Amino acid sequence: MYNWEAEFRRCYDHALKCYQAGERDAGRYFSKTDAAFLAAIGITPQEMLDYVEDAAEGILLATEHYDDPDPVNLGAGFEIKIADLARKIAALCGFRGALRFNPAYPDGQPRRMLDTTRARERFGFVASTPFDEGLRNTVAWWREHGRPNNSR
Repeated sequence: MYNWEAEFRRCYDHALKCYQAGERDAGRYFSKTDAAFLAAIGITPQEMLDYVEDAAEGILLATEHYDDPDPVNLGAGFEIKIADLARKIAALCGFRGALRFNPAYPDGQPRRMLDTTRARERFGFVASTPFDEGLRNTVAWWREHGRPNNSR
């Protein structure tokens, strides 16, 4: 049975091990099969991503000012195609290799845009960090701290 998440995790973990071992040529991280799988990610799907400081602010506001049983979505109210996100991250990291996408592989739910109206109306939360700024901050943090060796 095909398990997209398990396949992605396997590729990610392998790339991380290569990087931690000092390999900086991303073209050597993956087999041709892995590269074909990864190339398929991002053709169609769009994600709504949250910057961690905005999410923390939203959680704090909700705990202080929201006492209803209805679920609340926190988010930036902004969608980006995974392919566009990959291009932005590659540019920020100085990656000069090719990003290839293969529409023949399945790649999940096409859109993930949440309605954040309730958060705005009920406790005044609106994400304030522009997407590109949050992405730059995240890449800078990653460069300084990296991923702990004991995390999955």
